[in-house]
Amino acid sequence: MISYSLKFGLLPTEKIEDVMKPFASRELLTLAKFLQALKKHKALDQLLNMKDL
Repeated sequence: MISYSLKFGLLPTEKIEDVMKPFASRELLTLAKFLQALKKHKALDQLLNMKDL
């Protein structure tokens, strides 16, 4: 993932977006399941309607 060049120092050899996609997809799926659970228990609306403290 990282290569070394004397002139430029450490350089990524792949786009960071491509490296992070599998992790981001997993995180989004986890978030979606969490939000679905909140909606099922009618807590999502309460969360979305919270006012600044």
